[in-house]
Formats: sequence, structure tokens, C-alpha cells
Amino acid sequence: MNQTLKQKGVQVKVRQSGGAYKLLVESAAEAPEQKPTVRWIVKGLDRLAIASLKSVTIYGKAHQSSKPDWQQSIQFP
Repeated sequence: MNQTLKQKGVQVKVRQSGGAYKLLVESAAEAPEQKPTVRWIVKGLDRLAIASLKSVTIYGKAHQSSKPDWQQSIQFP
């Protein structure tokens, strides 16, 4: 993910606890757009087919911000 997004000035940091993943998506200038970012990440996670993945919470923020501008949680079957 980072390799693809780095070209757009976006970095993803991942934390995992059991089947729950947290992704912080940071952009240099402003927070990345929520809908296309979430859609792209979910599609990528589906392709990876991580057996232990139960849920993901995605946070979007600008690099200089101390708190996320948005967040979205998704459950996986």
C-alpha cells in the first residue's frame, strides 16, 4: 500500500491486535478524501485475503494535524 500511495504523497501506518487492524492514512498537505481512500483500502485488503482480518478502522489526517479528520470502521466476515 505504502509503495502505491507514496507517489501521491500519502503514507499508511498499520497497527494490529488480533483480527482488528487500525490504519492511519496521512497526507502532507490535507487529509486524504475519505470515500475513495476507504474504497481503495478495502479493495486491497480483499485482494490480500488475510484470514485473521475481522475489522479495520481507517483514520485519515493531514501530517501536521494532531488528530484524525475522519475515521471509518468496517467489519469483515
